[in-house]
Amino acid sequence: MNEVGIAIPTTNLRKVHSHRYKAIWDTGATNCVITSKVVGDLGILPFSKRKVAGISGEVIANVYYVDIFLPNGVCVTDIVAFETPDLVGEPEMLIGMDIIGLGDFSVTQANGHTVMSYRIPSIKDINYAEEAKILMDRFTTKNVAASKKQRNRELRILAKQHKRSGK
Repeated sequence: MNEVGIAIPTTNLRKVHSHRYKAIWDTGATNCVITSKVVGDLGILPFSKRKVAGISGEVIANVYYVDIFLPNGVCVTDIVAFETPDLVGEPEMLIGMDIIGLGDFSVTQANGHTVMSYRIPSIKDINYAEEAKILMDRFTTKNVAASKKQRNRELRILAKQHKRSGK
């Protein structure tokens, strides 16, 4: 969970008065979702109503335009956000694929620590499967080389023992 800023859309980003809320990054959500609390805090009015399918089924939801200030300092403007009465736990917003898809999103688990990272704009491809293949190839090559080295060492020792024994 991250803290994000949410504001009424504006053309002057220097004079934005955003409110801070906890948000969850949700790759299963097509669009962003904000709670009724956020709507009330911002004092915004919906521009439309749409049928949306969520975890609790299909509902008709109010739709708003908002600006989202991400933890990395990037502002994503004029995001379409759907209203929900509330979300489970502390978050007041779901960040959906409409924002996630603008950049590179990654979750890693190295050394038992979960780290979520996001950058916008997307800079380069990240292919964990390809990286894993390269590492496995290196590991296998090293093990084969080490095995050959070990086997050759053992053969030399056996050869020396064989010579000493006169057989």
